[in-house]
Amino acid sequence: MSEVARKRVLVIENDAAVRQALVQMVQAMGHQTTPLDRATGAARVLLDGPVDAILLDLHMPGPHGQDFLRYLKKKNIAVPPTIVVSGYLQHEAIGELIALGVAGIIAKPFDPKRLQDELGRVLEGREGRVFFCPQCGTPARQADRFCRQCGTGLESQRSCPRCANPYSPGDRFCGECGAKLAK
Repeated sequence: MSEVARKRVLVIENDAAVRQALVQMVQAMGHQTTPLDRATGAARVLLDGPVDAILLDLHMPGPHGQDFLRYLKKKNIAVPPTIVVSGYLQHEAIGELIALGVAGIIAKPFDPKRLQDELGRVLEGREGRVFFCPQCGTPARQADRFCRQCGTGLESQRSCPRCANPYSPGDRFCGECGAKLAK
């Protein structure tokens, strides 16, 4: 078993059936899981021992996923690579999630292969930066040549001169550092 196969993944999902499916998929990949039905108490888990990645639902009872990430940032608690798995993604929230350090975003219902690819990517340290398809707004990675949602070619992406964050030709300001971008 490789080093990547011995990682610990915190699964925070309020829907029992979805949580169980995520746990089964992660365990089938050879990883250990710590499942929680809400974000309350998850900070304690992070402080009690090493967690290598988080699968995080956004909308759940008590603190939502974004609230949890804001709390960790405010308390200076190290956040492992986090993949948001949510059925309620709003385009406006994606920028904040990225600013909070989210390493991946997967919309429900999700493809198990996509989950496996994303989790493998973050556990291996291949995080990369997220940018958006200029056609449909779907999050994409710097290495993506085509949008996973609509198939639009992404080779025309440019990088911010200040922070090297990728951006689309129509963007006026960098989503990472706020720098004004050349047309």
